[in-house]
Amino acid sequence: MATVPKEDIPSNLVPASDLPDFSRPSGQRDLASQIPGQEARFAVPPIPKEEMAGEPKYLERAAMYLGGIPITAGLARGAQLASVGTKYAPYVERFAEAVIPKTGKELAKMSGLAAATSVPAEKARSLAAESGAGAGGQALAELTGGLAGGLGTAGVGSVISKTARKTGELVGRYGVGSTQPQISDIARRWESRGYILEPSQLQKDRPLASPGFMEKAKNINEDLATKEVSAKTGVETSNITPSFIKGRLDDLGKDYNKIFNRNITIDTKLVNDLKTIADIERSVSPVGSGKVYGASMNIVNRWIDEVTKQQLQKIQRQVPKTTPVGPSGKPVSLIRSQKEFPNLRTAGDQNLPDWYTSTKNTIDDLSSKLGIAEPPQLYVATPRRGLYGAAHPDGWIVISDKLDSPGAIATALHEFGHQAEFKMFWQADDKVKKEIVRAFETQNKNLPLQKLSVEQYRPITAAKYDPTTRGAIPDLQFEKNYLRNFNEWFAEQTSRWITTTKQPTSSVEKFFAKIADTWKAIYQRVVGYVPMVQEVDNFFRSNWKGDLISDALTQSGVLKSESGFPVIPSRDIEAKIPGLELQRLRSAIQTLARESSDGKVRNVAGEYVSKIDDAIGRFDPSLLEQLKETNRRYAATATLADGVSRGFVTQGKVSLKDLGEYLAGKLQGTGYGAGTSTHPLYELGYEGQQLNLVSRAVGESFPKYDATAALLGRGKRALSSIVGGRTQFARDLQRYASEQEAKKAEKK
Repeated sequence: MATVPKEDIPSNLVPASDLPDFSRPSGQRDLASQIPGQEARFAVPPIPKEEMAGEPKYLERAAMYLGGIPITAGLARGAQLASVGTKYAPYVERFAEAVIPKTGKELAKMSGLAAATSVPAEKARSLAAESGAGAGGQALAELTGGLAGGLGTAGVGSVISKTARKTGELVGRYGVGSTQPQISDIARRWESRGYILEPSQLQKDRPLASPGFMEKAKNINEDLATKEVSAKTGVETSNITPSFIKGRLDDLGKDYNKIFNRNITIDTKLVNDLKTIADIERSVSPVGSGKVYGASMNIVNRWIDEVTKQQLQKIQRQVPKTTPVGPSGKPVSLIRSQKEFPNLRTAGDQNLPDWYTSTKNTIDDLSSKLGIAEPPQLYVATPRRGLYGAAHPDGWIVISDKLDSPGAIATALHEFGHQAEFKMFWQADDKVKKEIVRAFETQNKNLPLQKLSVEQYRPITAAKYDPTTRGAIPDLQFEKNYLRNFNEWFAEQTSRWITTTKQPTSSVEKFFAKIADTWKAIYQRVVGYVPMVQEVDNFFRSNWKGDLISDALTQSGVLKSESGFPVIPSRDIEAKIPGLELQRLRSAIQTLARESSDGKVRNVAGEYVSKIDDAIGRFDPSLLEQLKETNRRYAATATLADGVSRGFVTQGKVSLKDLGEYLAGKLQGTGYGAGTSTHPLYELGYEGQQLNLVSRAVGESFPKYDATAALLGRGKRALSSIVGGRTQFARDLQRYASEQEAKKAEKK
């Protein structure tokens, strides 16, 4: 049994011999029934006035009202004895142990001691009244001998005893329930914003949901909650109705249209992301509507089309410009080439190689069959440095006279490929040009860097090199800037077509006996050479005037992956696309993020909405900020729309506790885009849930108790009613008790 510290026991206590006998010999009545005037049903008769200290009539009356409740009757009797003061104070502790539940023992003991000390009861009551306490709070002040002063109320006296302070803490803790440190912190912030909270919704043990106490508090809490939540939509209101939500959604839709109604730059990174989310959708619903897949393909095709236009412009800038004819009748470009090829000769000149005529006839025949009206003029020369040939849009080809017949025809076909680019490719339909450029990008993406040898890039034209040069891996910059340059790629593709396709090969063989056998041997020897793409084959077939297929395919497998999705270039390429297309795609992904039955898919889809927004921000940070703010407002509005249908927005007001529970069950920021990784209403919902703050329409809710807990809970509520448990004074007690607990915890 706990003992009272000697230094806390007043000196004016009545001797024990003058007090009733509270002992309980074996077989006699229980201790409670031995208390003078206490019947078996715990009826509470009036205590003689001469035994009262300060005549606390309100407390006496309150105790009598509680007397009919079994457990609270004992508590009430304890309050009576405490109010007696000097006569029964030393024995309150024993009474508490016998009659009052654990939560009331220390309170009764300390109340009795406090009543026996220092501050006059009448003074304590009047001070409590001045501080705004209700009748119950005034009674408590009188009961504890100056508790209001112990909590800091002015005018009580110069010294507040340790016992009175302890009593304040205990009454707060056991009478109204102290709060957990986290709840104390949240409550402090909310009360500073004007909310009026009651102790029962903040206590540690079985806190109760509440809209607040008394009409004023309920109105204030509901109004503040509704305004703070609605402000997150961009417009503050005290009445969240369906028409308000519709108006906000309409306005936000217009805001989104303003953001996306422009050409928006996207890059390769985003395009790869779009392919990923499209593939995810197809994996989840292969026979579904495919909105994300279709919208993604549309965006990517638009982007690739724009990129291809840029690539074509870039390629064309690399083509040598045509030049006028000089005084000698030769193009200026050819005259300039004499710096590298000083002794140019052509048909009719002296000292031509023995292969010259056959090579010229081959080029003329190929030009005729492919529809080149003016075949390129063939020249030979002795180059100053290690050059093998050259070509120019002005319509000429130069070949080194140091080459043998196989080397000369191989070089001539490569240079003829440049002429085919100048005279055929650039005059082709835009659709055809784009297909070939896309095939070029696709093939380069699939070819590893620093893995292919020179002859794998150029199997026929490299046959004239020495074995070491042919088998060498080219320098990285040479590989990227020359061998993978479109002009060189197209020339080699032309050479590949001529040397592998039956009809052009036969045309060459008219002038070079068994040359096809030589090429076949080269292709057999060079394993892993760069193949001809279908688009180039289609291009030349459609232009060949012989018996080749003229209606060549316009779409081939090279341009698409196995899923049918466009192949994306490996280079970092930027291009502008219509923003409204991106908005439609974004909306399709949002639908996937919210409606998919697979939680992982919802998660990934939500991330990809943000990836779209972040991609926009890479090129326009100010636009991203507009988008983030609109996203946050939309997320708040959409959640309130859910609240109307789910019941946490009722009668135009929001129940913060139910909002918090709703958001706790959802992935934060799902599908709303950049700036909403944390839902804009999450903090209000979470903290409102922690504070058990509901709307008036939801109202108070009491947790389910088992029989024992219910009995104890009623006793606790009874004590709270003595204190004035639904008053600001009681909330002050609770705050005080919680602060004292926190201080003790810090010392440990």
